[in-house]
Amino acid sequence: MPSEPPAEPERGAGSGQQPTEPDILAFGPDRPVFELAPVPVRARDPYAVGLANASLLGIGYGMLRRPRIAFGAAGVSVMLVILLATAGRNAWFQAVVLAWWIGVTVHGWYLAGGRLPRRGAAAPEASAQATEVQPAEPAQPVAAAHAAEREPADAPPPPSAPPVLPANVRRDRLIALLVAAPVLLACTALRLDASRIEGNAADAHRAGECAQAVSDLEGLWFGHRLADAPLTARAEDGTEACELLLKAERQAEDDRIRGARTLKAYADHPGALWDGAAGRRADLLLAQAEDELDAGLTGDTDALSAGFGHLATVLDEYAGGDAEGGEDRSGDVDKALDGFLGALPTDDACQTKEVTDWLGAHETGDDGLARAADVVPEVAPAAIVDCGDALMADDTWKQARTQYEQLLDEYPDSELAGAAKDGVERADLAIQLDKVRGLLKPGEYGEKPAYCDNPAPYRGAKPYRGEGPHRAMLIGQGKHRSKLPSSWLAKDPKDAVAIICAGSSKHGATVANCPYEDDLAIGGSVNVAFKNREIPVRVYELRTGKLAKKTTVEIGGASCPAVLEYTYYGVDTGPPSEVYVKSSESDVRAGYEPLIYP
Repeated sequence: MPSEPPAEPERGAGSGQQPTEPDILAFGPDRPVFELAPVPVRARDPYAVGLANASLLGIGYGMLRRPRIAFGAAGVSVMLVILLATAGRNAWFQAVVLAWWIGVTVHGWYLAGGRLPRRGAAAPEASAQATEVQPAEPAQPVAAAHAAEREPADAPPPPSAPPVLPANVRRDRLIALLVAAPVLLACTALRLDASRIEGNAADAHRAGECAQAVSDLEGLWFGHRLADAPLTARAEDGTEACELLLKAERQAEDDRIRGARTLKAYADHPGALWDGAAGRRADLLLAQAEDELDAGLTGDTDALSAGFGHLATVLDEYAGGDAEGGEDRSGDVDKALDGFLGALPTDDACQTKEVTDWLGAHETGDDGLARAADVVPEVAPAAIVDCGDALMADDTWKQARTQYEQLLDEYPDSELAGAAKDGVERADLAIQLDKVRGLLKPGEYGEKPAYCDNPAPYRGAKPYRGEGPHRAMLIGQGKHRSKLPSSWLAKDPKDAVAIICAGSSKHGATVANCPYEDDLAIGGSVNVAFKNREIPVRVYELRTGKLAKKTTVEIGGASCPAVLEYTYYGVDTGPPSEVYVKSSESDVRAGYEPLIYP
Protein backbone atom coordinates (compact mmCIF):
# COMPACT_ATOMS: atom_id res chain seq x y z
CA MET A 1 0.00 0.00 0.00
CA PRO A 2 1.33 3.46 -0.72
CA SER A 3 2.42 5.39 2.24
CA GLU A 4 0.39 8.42 3.38
CA PRO A 5 1.99 11.75 4.05
CA PRO A 6 2.41 12.68 7.65
CA ALA A 7 -0.57 14.44 9.18
CA GLU A 8 -0.25 18.16 9.83
CA PRO A 9 -1.25 19.52 13.17
CA GLU A 10 -4.76 21.06 13.16
CA ARG A 11 -4.86 24.87 13.32
CA GLY A 12 -7.28 26.64 15.50
CA ALA A 13 -10.21 28.07 13.73
CA GLY A 14 -9.85 31.37 15.50
CA SER A 15 -6.09 31.77 15.15
CA GLY A 16 -6.36 33.97 12.10
CA GLN A 17 -3.27 32.30 10.50
CA GLN A 18 -3.12 31.31 6.86
CA PRO A 19 -1.63 28.03 5.58
CA THR A 20 1.86 28.29 4.25
CA GLU A 21 2.74 27.61 0.67
CA PRO A 22 4.23 24.17 1.34
CA ASP A 23 0.98 23.14 2.99
CA ILE A 24 -1.01 24.03 -0.06
CA LEU A 25 1.36 22.41 -2.51
CA ALA A 26 1.63 19.26 -0.45
CA PHE A 27 -1.62 17.89 -1.74
CA GLY A 28 -2.91 16.87 -5.06
CA PRO A 29 -6.36 17.08 -6.44
CA ASP A 30 -7.78 16.17 -3.07
CA ARG A 31 -6.09 19.03 -1.19
CA PRO A 32 -8.40 20.83 1.29
CA VAL A 33 -9.94 24.22 0.48
CA PHE A 34 -9.13 27.13 2.81
CA GLU A 35 -10.76 30.62 2.86
CA LEU A 36 -8.49 33.65 3.12
CA ALA A 37 -9.13 35.74 6.22
CA PRO A 38 -9.72 39.55 5.68
CA VAL A 39 -6.81 41.80 6.24
CA PRO A 40 -7.39 43.41 9.63
CA VAL A 41 -8.08 47.19 9.68
CA ARG A 42 -6.70 49.36 12.40
CA ALA A 43 -9.44 49.43 14.99
CA ARG A 44 -10.58 52.37 17.15
CA ASP A 45 -12.25 52.45 20.50
CA PRO A 46 -16.03 52.37 19.78
CA TYR A 47 -16.79 54.66 22.69
CA ALA A 48 -14.22 57.20 21.54
CA VAL A 49 -15.64 57.16 18.03
CA GLY A 50 -19.23 57.50 19.25
CA LEU A 51 -18.27 60.33 21.59
CA ALA A 52 -16.42 62.14 18.81
CA ASN A 53 -19.46 61.81 16.56
CA ALA A 54 -21.56 63.34 19.32
CA SER A 55 -20.02 66.67 18.34
CA LEU A 56 -22.13 66.47 15.13
CA LEU A 57 -19.00 67.34 13.15
CA GLY A 58 -18.32 63.81 11.82
CA ILE A 59 -15.01 63.61 13.70
CA GLY A 60 -15.71 60.02 14.74
CA TYR A 61 -15.94 59.00 11.11
CA GLY A 62 -12.67 60.79 10.55
CA MET A 63 -11.05 58.70 13.27
CA LEU A 64 -12.19 55.66 11.31
CA ARG A 65 -10.64 57.18 8.18
CA ARG A 66 -13.95 57.49 6.38
CA PRO A 67 -13.80 61.06 5.05
CA ARG A 68 -16.82 60.85 2.78
CA ILE A 69 -19.09 59.83 5.58
CA ALA A 70 -17.45 62.39 7.85
CA PHE A 71 -18.02 65.31 5.47
CA GLY A 72 -21.52 64.12 4.61
CA ALA A 73 -22.50 63.81 8.26
CA ALA A 74 -21.03 67.22 9.07
CA GLY A 75 -22.93 68.79 6.13
CA VAL A 76 -26.21 67.23 7.19
CA SER A 77 -25.63 68.39 10.76
CA VAL A 78 -24.97 71.97 9.66
CA MET A 79 -28.04 71.96 7.44
CA LEU A 80 -30.26 70.60 10.21
CA VAL A 81 -28.96 73.10 12.74
CA ILE A 82 -29.53 76.00 10.35
CA LEU A 83 -33.05 74.81 9.60
CA LEU A 84 -33.70 74.37 13.31
CA ALA A 85 -32.60 77.93 13.99
CA THR A 86 -34.62 79.43 11.11
CA ALA A 87 -37.49 77.56 9.52
CA GLY A 88 -38.00 74.55 11.76
CA ARG A 89 -38.23 76.21 15.16
CA ASN A 90 -40.59 73.73 16.73
CA ALA A 91 -40.54 70.69 18.95
CA TRP A 92 -40.92 68.05 16.28
CA PHE A 93 -38.01 69.37 14.22
CA GLN A 94 -35.94 69.56 17.37
CA ALA A 95 -36.79 65.88 17.86
CA VAL A 96 -35.53 65.21 14.33
CA VAL A 97 -32.20 66.87 15.15
CA LEU A 98 -31.99 64.92 18.42
CA ALA A 99 -32.66 61.68 16.54
CA TRP A 100 -29.91 62.59 14.08
CA TRP A 101 -27.51 63.30 16.95
CA ILE A 102 -28.27 59.96 18.57
CA GLY A 103 -28.08 58.21 15.21
CA VAL A 104 -24.61 59.46 14.23
CA THR A 105 -23.32 58.75 17.74
CA VAL A 106 -24.56 55.15 17.75
CA HIS A 107 -23.54 54.65 14.14
CA GLY A 108 -19.97 55.70 14.87
CA TRP A 109 -19.87 53.40 17.86
CA TYR A 110 -21.19 50.55 15.72
CA LEU A 111 -18.75 51.13 12.85
CA ALA A 112 -15.90 51.04 15.34
CA GLY A 113 -16.95 47.56 16.37
CA GLY A 114 -19.22 48.32 19.24
CA ARG A 115 -21.59 45.43 19.96
CA LEU A 116 -23.99 44.60 22.68
CA PRO A 117 -22.96 41.46 24.66
CA ARG A 118 -24.69 38.22 23.70
CA ARG A 119 -26.16 35.84 26.17
CA GLY A 120 -24.05 32.67 26.69
CA ALA A 121 -21.04 33.98 24.78
CA ALA A 122 -17.75 33.47 26.53
CA ALA A 123 -15.60 36.45 27.16
CA PRO A 124 -12.47 36.67 25.03
CA GLU A 125 -10.27 36.47 28.09
CA ALA A 126 -11.94 33.25 29.21
CA SER A 127 -11.53 31.69 25.79
CA ALA A 128 -7.86 32.58 25.79
CA GLN A 129 -7.38 31.05 29.23
CA ALA A 130 -9.21 27.94 28.16
CA THR A 131 -6.91 27.67 25.19
CA GLU A 132 -3.86 27.94 27.37
CA VAL A 133 -5.05 25.36 29.91
CA GLN A 134 -6.38 22.80 27.44
CA PRO A 135 -3.66 20.35 26.38
CA ALA A 136 -2.76 20.22 22.77
CA GLU A 137 -4.45 17.46 20.85
CA PRO A 138 -2.45 15.31 18.57
CA ALA A 139 -2.18 16.69 15.11
CA GLN A 140 -4.49 15.23 12.55
CA PRO A 141 -3.69 14.90 8.93
CA VAL A 142 -4.97 17.57 6.64
CA ALA A 143 -6.59 14.99 4.51
CA ALA A 144 -8.50 13.80 7.46
CA ALA A 145 -9.72 17.34 8.13
CA HIS A 146 -10.72 17.63 4.53
CA ALA A 147 -12.46 14.35 4.64
CA ALA A 148 -14.39 15.34 7.75
CA GLU A 149 -18.10 15.79 7.49
CA ARG A 150 -19.07 19.21 6.08
CA GLU A 151 -21.33 21.54 8.09
CA PRO A 152 -24.78 22.16 6.71
CA ALA A 153 -25.23 25.22 4.46
CA ASP A 154 -27.73 26.88 6.80
CA ALA A 155 -25.43 26.66 9.81
CA PRO A 156 -24.78 30.08 11.46
CA PRO A 157 -21.36 31.61 10.79
CA PRO A 158 -18.81 31.33 13.53
CA PRO A 159 -18.62 34.40 15.78
CA SER A 160 -16.21 37.05 14.56
CA ALA A 161 -13.28 37.83 16.64
CA PRO A 162 -13.49 41.08 18.66
CA PRO A 163 -11.53 43.98 17.17
CA VAL A 164 -8.09 44.56 18.31
CA LEU A 165 -8.13 47.82 20.33
CA PRO A 166 -5.33 50.33 19.93
CA ALA A 167 -2.69 50.38 22.51
CA ASN A 168 -3.58 53.89 23.77
CA VAL A 169 -7.36 53.79 24.29
CA ARG A 170 -7.24 56.61 26.82
CA ARG A 171 -5.71 58.91 24.26
CA ASP A 172 -8.52 58.34 21.74
CA ARG A 173 -11.17 58.83 24.35
CA LEU A 174 -9.51 61.99 25.61
CA ILE A 175 -9.39 63.41 22.09
CA ALA A 176 -13.05 62.55 21.53
CA LEU A 177 -13.96 64.11 24.85
CA LEU A 178 -12.06 67.30 24.01
CA VAL A 179 -13.95 67.49 20.72
CA ALA A 180 -17.45 66.69 21.96
CA ALA A 181 -17.39 68.25 25.41
CA PRO A 182 -17.28 71.93 24.25
CA VAL A 183 -20.19 71.35 21.91
CA LEU A 184 -22.28 69.55 24.51
CA LEU A 185 -21.39 71.94 27.31
CA ALA A 186 -22.04 75.01 25.16
CA CYS A 187 -25.40 73.63 24.05
CA THR A 188 -26.36 72.80 27.62
CA ALA A 189 -25.23 76.18 28.96
CA LEU A 190 -27.06 78.06 26.22
CA ARG A 191 -30.24 76.09 26.81
CA LEU A 192 -30.12 76.77 30.53
CA ASP A 193 -29.40 80.45 29.95
CA ALA A 194 -32.19 80.76 27.40
CA SER A 195 -34.58 79.05 29.81
CA ARG A 196 -33.61 81.48 32.56
CA ILE A 197 -34.08 84.54 30.34
CA GLU A 198 -37.36 83.31 28.97
CA GLY A 199 -38.62 82.44 32.44
CA ASN A 200 -37.80 85.87 33.85
CA ALA A 201 -39.41 87.56 30.85
CA ALA A 202 -42.51 85.40 31.16
CA ASP A 203 -42.86 86.32 34.85
CA ALA A 204 -42.58 90.01 34.01
CA HIS A 205 -45.05 89.57 31.14
CA ARG A 206 -47.60 87.88 33.39
CA ALA A 207 -47.25 90.77 35.82
CA GLY A 208 -48.03 93.24 33.02
CA GLU A 209 -44.48 94.65 33.00
CA CYS A 210 -43.93 94.23 29.29
CA ALA A 211 -41.20 96.83 29.07
CA GLN A 212 -39.09 94.70 31.44
CA ALA A 213 -40.05 91.53 29.57
CA VAL A 214 -38.97 92.94 26.22
CA SER A 215 -35.72 94.16 27.75
CA ASP A 216 -35.01 90.67 29.12
CA LEU A 217 -35.81 88.94 25.83
CA GLU A 218 -33.41 91.21 24.00
CA GLY A 219 -30.68 89.18 25.72
CA LEU A 220 -31.43 86.17 23.51
CA TRP A 221 -29.07 85.84 20.56
CA PHE A 222 -28.33 83.47 17.71
CA GLY A 223 -26.54 81.01 19.97
CA HIS A 224 -29.69 80.58 22.01
CA ARG A 225 -31.61 79.92 18.82
CA LEU A 226 -29.18 77.18 17.88
CA ALA A 227 -29.33 75.57 21.30
CA ASP A 228 -33.10 75.82 21.91
CA ALA A 229 -34.95 77.01 18.85
CA PRO A 230 -38.48 76.23 20.11
CA LEU A 231 -37.87 78.26 23.26
CA THR A 232 -36.65 81.28 21.31
CA ALA A 233 -39.68 80.94 19.03
CA ARG A 234 -41.90 81.13 22.11
CA ALA A 235 -39.85 84.07 23.31
CA GLU A 236 -40.41 85.88 20.02
CA ASP A 237 -44.14 85.27 20.35
CA GLY A 238 -43.93 86.79 23.80
CA THR A 239 -42.03 89.77 22.44
CA GLU A 240 -44.63 90.34 19.73
CA ALA A 241 -47.42 90.12 22.29
CA CYS A 242 -45.65 92.54 24.61
CA GLU A 243 -45.05 94.96 21.77
CA LEU A 244 -48.80 94.91 21.14
CA LEU A 245 -49.47 95.61 24.80
CA LEU A 246 -47.03 98.51 24.89
CA LYS A 247 -48.48 99.85 21.64
CA ALA A 248 -51.97 99.69 23.10
CA GLU A 249 -50.92 101.78 26.09
CA ARG A 250 -49.33 104.39 23.83
CA GLN A 251 -52.42 104.55 21.65
CA ALA A 252 -54.74 104.80 24.64
CA GLU A 253 -53.24 108.17 25.55
CA ASP A 254 -54.69 109.76 22.40
CA ASP A 255 -57.28 107.29 21.15
CA ARG A 256 -58.79 104.84 23.60
CA ILE A 257 -60.64 102.92 20.92
CA ARG A 258 -57.46 102.21 18.95
CA GLY A 259 -55.86 101.09 22.18
CA ALA A 260 -58.82 98.81 22.90
CA ARG A 261 -58.58 97.27 19.43
CA THR A 262 -54.88 96.64 19.92
CA LEU A 263 -55.61 95.02 23.30
CA LYS A 264 -58.07 92.76 21.52
CA ALA A 265 -55.32 91.77 19.09
CA TYR A 266 -53.03 91.18 22.07
CA ALA A 267 -55.57 88.90 23.75
CA ASP A 268 -55.85 86.83 20.55
CA HIS A 269 -52.07 86.57 20.19
CA PRO A 270 -50.62 83.13 21.08
CA GLY A 271 -47.87 84.76 23.12
CA ALA A 272 -50.22 86.75 25.39
CA LEU A 273 -49.64 86.04 29.10
CA TRP A 274 -51.08 89.03 30.96
CA ASP A 275 -54.48 88.25 32.48
CA GLY A 276 -55.29 91.92 32.96
CA ALA A 277 -55.68 92.69 29.26
CA ALA A 278 -59.42 92.05 29.28
CA GLY A 279 -59.97 94.32 32.26
CA ARG A 280 -57.79 97.04 30.78
CA ARG A 281 -59.71 96.88 27.51
CA ALA A 282 -63.00 97.16 29.39
CA ASP A 283 -61.64 100.19 31.28
CA LEU A 284 -60.75 101.92 28.02
CA LEU A 285 -64.15 101.20 26.49
CA LEU A 286 -65.98 102.44 29.59
CA ALA A 287 -63.90 105.61 29.81
CA GLN A 288 -64.50 106.35 26.14
CA ALA A 289 -68.21 105.59 26.52
CA GLU A 290 -68.50 108.10 29.38
CA ASP A 291 -66.79 110.80 27.32
CA GLU A 292 -68.98 110.05 24.32
CA LEU A 293 -72.14 110.18 26.42
CA ASP A 294 -71.08 113.51 27.92
CA ALA A 295 -70.63 114.83 24.39
CA GLY A 296 -73.98 113.32 23.47
CA LEU A 297 -75.70 115.48 26.10
CA THR A 298 -74.96 118.43 23.81
CA GLY A 299 -77.13 116.84 21.11
CA ASP A 300 -74.32 115.08 19.26
CA THR A 301 -76.12 111.95 18.11
CA ASP A 302 -72.97 110.47 16.60
CA ALA A 303 -71.35 110.61 20.02
CA LEU A 304 -74.45 109.04 21.56
CA SER A 305 -74.34 106.18 19.09
CA ALA A 306 -70.64 105.62 19.75
CA GLY A 307 -71.06 105.77 23.53
CA PHE A 308 -73.91 103.27 23.63
CA GLY A 309 -71.99 101.08 21.21
CA HIS A 310 -69.04 100.94 23.60
CA LEU A 311 -71.32 100.12 26.53
CA ALA A 312 -72.95 97.36 24.48
CA THR A 313 -69.52 95.94 23.67
CA VAL A 314 -68.60 95.82 27.36
CA LEU A 315 -71.89 94.11 28.19
CA ASP A 316 -71.48 91.63 25.37
CA GLU A 317 -67.91 90.69 26.25
CA TYR A 318 -67.68 91.22 29.99
CA ALA A 319 -71.14 90.78 31.48
CA GLY A 320 -70.94 87.83 33.86
CA GLY A 321 -67.22 87.43 33.18
CA ASP A 322 -65.84 86.82 29.71
CA ALA A 323 -64.58 83.56 28.34
CA GLU A 324 -61.01 84.57 29.09
CA GLY A 325 -61.62 84.96 32.79
CA GLY A 326 -62.38 88.68 32.90
CA GLU A 327 -64.48 90.05 35.73
CA ASP A 328 -68.13 91.02 35.41
CA ARG A 329 -68.29 94.67 34.30
CA SER A 330 -72.06 95.05 34.00
CA GLY A 331 -72.04 97.11 37.21
CA ASP A 332 -69.66 99.60 35.64
CA VAL A 333 -71.93 99.83 32.61
CA ASP A 334 -74.91 100.58 34.86
CA LYS A 335 -72.91 103.26 36.64
CA ALA A 336 -71.96 104.98 33.39
CA LEU A 337 -75.55 104.80 32.12
CA ASP A 338 -76.95 106.17 35.38
CA GLY A 339 -74.59 109.13 35.19
CA PHE A 340 -75.76 109.89 31.67
CA LEU A 341 -79.48 109.58 32.41
CA GLY A 342 -79.10 111.58 35.60
CA ALA A 343 -77.86 114.56 33.60
CA LEU A 344 -81.20 114.79 31.74
CA PRO A 345 -82.72 117.25 31.14
CA THR A 346 -79.85 119.57 30.36
CA ASP A 347 -79.95 123.35 30.51
CA ASP A 348 -80.41 123.47 26.74
CA ALA A 349 -83.89 122.23 25.86
CA CYS A 350 -83.05 121.64 22.20
CA GLN A 351 -80.02 119.54 23.11
CA THR A 352 -82.17 117.54 25.51
CA LYS A 353 -84.73 117.10 22.76
CA GLU A 354 -82.07 115.73 20.40
CA VAL A 355 -81.03 113.23 23.08
CA THR A 356 -84.58 112.06 23.77
CA ASP A 357 -85.30 111.76 20.05
CA TRP A 358 -82.27 109.53 19.64
CA LEU A 359 -83.12 107.45 22.70
CA GLY A 360 -86.66 106.97 21.47
CA ALA A 361 -85.52 105.81 18.05
CA HIS A 362 -82.58 103.74 19.26
CA GLU A 363 -83.20 100.01 19.46
CA THR A 364 -81.23 98.56 22.37
CA GLY A 365 -82.96 95.19 22.63
CA ASP A 366 -83.41 93.50 25.97
CA ASP A 367 -79.93 94.21 27.29
CA GLY A 368 -79.02 96.40 30.23
CA LEU A 369 -79.23 99.52 28.07
CA ALA A 370 -82.93 99.20 27.23
CA ARG A 371 -83.96 101.14 30.34
CA ALA A 372 -82.47 104.29 28.80
CA ALA A 373 -85.63 104.66 26.70
CA ASP A 374 -87.79 104.76 29.83
CA VAL A 375 -86.78 108.36 30.55
CA VAL A 376 -88.04 109.62 27.19
CA PRO A 377 -91.76 110.06 28.11
CA GLU A 378 -90.72 111.85 31.30
CA VAL A 379 -88.28 114.29 29.75
CA ALA A 380 -89.21 114.69 26.09
CA PRO A 381 -92.50 116.71 26.20
CA ALA A 382 -91.12 119.61 28.20
CA ALA A 383 -87.90 119.54 26.19
CA ILE A 384 -89.83 119.73 22.91
CA VAL A 385 -91.97 122.70 23.94
CA ASP A 386 -89.08 124.55 25.55
CA CYS A 387 -86.98 123.95 22.45
CA GLY A 388 -89.77 125.37 20.29
CA ASP A 389 -89.93 128.46 22.47
CA ALA A 390 -86.16 128.90 22.26
CA LEU A 391 -86.28 128.62 18.50
CA MET A 392 -89.07 131.17 18.35
CA ALA A 393 -86.92 133.56 20.33
CA ASP A 394 -84.12 133.00 17.84
CA ASP A 395 -86.47 133.80 14.92
CA THR A 396 -86.16 130.27 13.53
CA TRP A 397 -89.88 129.85 13.24
CA LYS A 398 -90.07 126.90 10.87
CA GLN A 399 -87.92 124.77 13.17
CA ALA A 400 -89.98 125.94 16.12
CA ARG A 401 -93.24 124.92 14.43
CA THR A 402 -91.69 121.49 13.75
CA GLN A 403 -91.04 121.04 17.48
CA TYR A 404 -94.59 121.95 18.47
CA GLU A 405 -96.04 119.68 15.81
CA GLN A 406 -93.83 116.84 17.02
CA LEU A 407 -95.27 117.08 20.51
CA LEU A 408 -98.81 117.05 19.15
CA ASP A 409 -98.01 113.99 17.05
CA GLU A 410 -96.12 111.97 19.66
CA TYR A 411 -97.76 113.12 22.89
CA PRO A 412 -101.28 114.33 22.00
CA ASP A 413 -102.51 113.69 25.54
CA SER A 414 -99.71 115.59 27.20
CA GLU A 415 -100.59 118.47 29.48
CA LEU A 416 -98.36 120.58 27.26
CA ALA A 417 -100.49 119.95 24.16
CA GLY A 418 -102.25 123.30 24.58
CA ALA A 419 -98.96 125.14 24.73
CA ALA A 420 -97.84 123.28 21.64
CA LYS A 421 -100.96 124.32 19.70
CA ASP A 422 -100.40 127.91 20.69
CA GLY A 423 -96.79 127.54 19.62
CA VAL A 424 -97.83 126.27 16.21
CA GLU A 425 -100.05 129.33 15.76
CA ARG A 426 -97.35 131.73 16.84
CA ALA A 427 -94.85 130.04 14.57
CA ASP A 428 -97.22 130.25 11.60
CA LEU A 429 -97.80 133.94 12.19
CA ALA A 430 -94.10 134.58 12.48
CA ILE A 431 -93.45 132.67 9.27
CA GLN A 432 -96.17 134.66 7.44
CA LEU A 433 -94.91 137.94 8.79
CA ASP A 434 -91.38 137.13 7.76
CA LYS A 435 -92.56 136.30 4.25
CA VAL A 436 -94.53 139.55 3.96
CA ARG A 437 -91.55 141.53 5.15
CA GLY A 438 -89.47 139.94 2.47
CA LEU A 439 -92.02 140.81 -0.21
CA LEU A 440 -92.18 144.43 0.93
CA LYS A 441 -88.47 145.02 0.62
CA PRO A 442 -87.34 146.88 -2.51
CA GLY A 443 -85.18 145.05 -4.96
CA GLU A 444 -81.41 145.02 -4.88
CA TYR A 445 -81.25 147.73 -7.54
CA GLY A 446 -84.20 149.80 -6.28
CA GLU A 447 -86.89 147.78 -8.00
CA LYS A 448 -90.45 147.99 -6.79
CA PRO A 449 -91.21 145.52 -3.96
CA ALA A 450 -92.67 142.23 -5.10
CA TYR A 451 -95.67 142.24 -2.79
CA CYS A 452 -97.94 144.01 -5.26
CA ASP A 453 -97.36 141.28 -7.83
CA ASN A 454 -97.31 138.43 -5.31
CA PRO A 455 -99.34 139.34 -2.24
CA ALA A 456 -99.22 137.10 0.81
CA PRO A 457 -101.34 136.99 3.98
CA TYR A 458 -100.42 137.75 7.54
CA ARG A 459 -103.13 136.44 9.81
CA GLY A 460 -101.88 138.54 12.67
CA ALA A 461 -103.11 141.74 11.02
CA LYS A 462 -106.47 143.31 11.83
CA PRO A 463 -109.26 142.96 9.28
CA TYR A 464 -109.71 145.76 6.71
CA ARG A 465 -113.22 146.56 7.80
CA GLY A 466 -115.02 149.29 9.61
CA GLU A 467 -114.52 153.01 9.67
CA GLY A 468 -110.80 153.06 10.35
CA PRO A 469 -108.35 154.46 10.42
CA HIS A 470 -106.66 151.43 8.92
CA ARG A 471 -102.92 151.89 8.98
CA ALA A 472 -101.33 150.97 5.72
CA MET A 473 -98.02 150.66 4.00
CA LEU A 474 -97.78 152.68 0.77
CA ILE A 475 -95.82 151.19 -2.08
CA GLY A 476 -95.02 153.70 -4.81
CA GLN A 477 -95.49 157.48 -4.79
CA GLY A 478 -92.79 158.00 -2.20
CA LYS A 479 -93.23 161.82 -2.29
CA HIS A 480 -96.79 161.44 -1.12
CA ARG A 481 -95.75 159.20 1.78
CA SER A 482 -94.03 162.08 3.51
CA LYS A 483 -97.21 164.24 3.25
CA LEU A 484 -99.48 161.71 4.93
CA PRO A 485 -100.00 161.64 8.69
CA SER A 486 -97.83 159.14 10.59
CA SER A 487 -100.94 157.70 12.19
CA TRP A 488 -102.03 156.55 8.74
CA LEU A 489 -98.82 154.77 7.86
CA ALA A 490 -97.13 151.65 9.31
CA LYS A 491 -93.43 151.12 9.13
CA ASP A 492 -93.69 147.34 9.57
CA PRO A 493 -96.35 144.95 8.34
CA LYS A 494 -96.82 143.77 11.91
CA ASP A 495 -98.62 147.11 12.56
CA ALA A 496 -100.37 147.39 9.19
CA VAL A 497 -103.88 146.52 8.15
CA ALA A 498 -103.58 147.10 4.41
CA ILE A 499 -101.00 147.39 1.70
CA ILE A 500 -101.59 150.21 -0.82
CA CYS A 501 -99.95 149.67 -4.17
CA ALA A 502 -99.88 153.03 -6.00
CA GLY A 503 -99.17 153.29 -9.70
CA SER A 504 -97.76 156.14 -11.78
CA SER A 505 -99.50 159.53 -11.84
CA LYS A 506 -101.67 160.49 -14.82
CA HIS A 507 -103.43 163.68 -15.84
CA GLY A 508 -106.95 163.76 -14.54
CA ALA A 509 -109.78 166.21 -14.87
CA THR A 510 -109.02 169.76 -16.09
CA VAL A 511 -109.41 172.31 -13.37
CA ALA A 512 -108.61 175.50 -15.36
CA ASN A 513 -107.06 176.84 -18.57
CA CYS A 514 -104.81 179.84 -18.19
CA PRO A 515 -102.91 181.87 -20.88
CA TYR A 516 -99.17 182.36 -20.50
CA GLU A 517 -96.79 184.42 -22.55
CA ASP A 518 -94.89 182.61 -25.23
CA ASP A 519 -92.68 184.44 -27.71
CA LEU A 520 -92.88 181.59 -30.13
CA ALA A 521 -96.65 181.32 -30.06
CA ILE A 522 -99.01 183.15 -32.45
CA GLY A 523 -100.32 186.15 -30.69
CA GLY A 524 -97.55 185.96 -28.11
CA SER A 525 -99.42 183.65 -25.65
CA VAL A 526 -100.53 180.06 -25.17
CA ASN A 527 -103.23 178.41 -23.01
CA VAL A 528 -102.06 175.92 -20.41
CA ALA A 529 -104.54 173.34 -18.97
CA PHE A 530 -104.20 172.64 -15.21
CA LYS A 531 -105.30 169.10 -14.35
CA ASN A 532 -105.72 167.00 -11.21
CA ARG A 533 -103.33 164.10 -10.51
CA GLU A 534 -104.86 160.65 -10.99
CA ILE A 535 -103.11 157.63 -9.39
CA PRO A 536 -104.33 154.05 -9.89
CA VAL A 537 -104.18 152.11 -6.60
CA ARG A 538 -104.83 148.60 -5.37
CA VAL A 539 -105.51 148.00 -1.70
CA TYR A 540 -104.73 144.51 -0.30
CA GLU A 541 -106.07 143.35 3.03
CA LEU A 542 -102.95 142.16 4.81
CA ARG A 543 -104.84 139.68 6.97
CA THR A 544 -105.91 137.65 3.94
CA GLY A 545 -103.56 138.87 1.25
CA LYS A 546 -106.55 139.45 -0.99
CA LEU A 547 -107.40 142.52 -3.07
CA ALA A 548 -109.78 144.65 -1.03
CA LYS A 549 -110.13 147.66 -3.32
CA LYS A 550 -109.06 148.74 -6.78
CA THR A 551 -109.61 152.42 -7.44
CA THR A 552 -108.07 155.73 -8.52
CA VAL A 553 -106.87 158.39 -6.17
CA GLU A 554 -107.41 161.91 -7.53
CA ILE A 555 -105.41 164.69 -5.98
CA GLY A 556 -106.38 168.29 -6.66
CA GLY A 557 -104.60 171.57 -5.94
CA ALA A 558 -104.04 175.20 -6.92
CA SER A 559 -103.95 176.27 -10.54
CA CYS A 560 -102.92 179.24 -12.71
CA PRO A 561 -99.99 180.61 -10.77
CA ALA A 562 -98.62 184.02 -11.78
CA VAL A 563 -95.46 182.48 -13.01
CA LEU A 564 -95.46 179.03 -14.51
CA GLU A 565 -92.27 177.16 -13.87
CA TYR A 566 -91.36 174.33 -16.13
CA THR A 567 -88.24 172.46 -17.15
CA TYR A 568 -86.76 172.22 -20.57
CA TYR A 569 -83.60 170.74 -22.03
CA GLY A 570 -81.43 172.81 -24.38
CA VAL A 571 -84.00 174.92 -26.28
CA ASP A 572 -87.02 176.59 -24.68
CA THR A 573 -89.97 175.70 -26.84
CA GLY A 574 -92.48 177.34 -24.55
CA PRO A 575 -94.65 176.14 -21.67
CA PRO A 576 -96.32 172.72 -21.89
CA SER A 577 -99.94 172.51 -22.82
CA GLU A 578 -100.88 170.42 -19.73
CA VAL A 579 -99.54 170.61 -16.20
CA TYR A 580 -100.52 169.19 -12.80
CA VAL A 581 -102.11 171.40 -10.27
CA LYS A 582 -99.89 172.26 -7.31
CA SER A 583 -101.06 169.96 -4.48
CA SER A 584 -100.61 170.78 -0.81
CA GLU A 585 -100.40 168.28 2.06
CA SER A 586 -104.10 168.65 2.65
CA ASP A 587 -104.75 167.90 -1.00
CA VAL A 588 -102.66 164.70 -0.79
CA ARG A 589 -104.36 163.63 2.43
CA ALA A 590 -107.73 164.23 0.89
CA GLY A 591 -106.82 161.97 -1.99
CA TYR A 592 -105.71 159.02 0.20
CA GLU A 593 -108.21 159.50 3.01
CA PRO A 594 -110.89 157.24 1.45
CA LEU A 595 -108.37 154.36 1.58
CA ILE A 596 -107.58 154.85 5.26
CA TYR A 597 -111.19 155.51 6.25
CA PRO A 598 -113.09 153.27 3.83
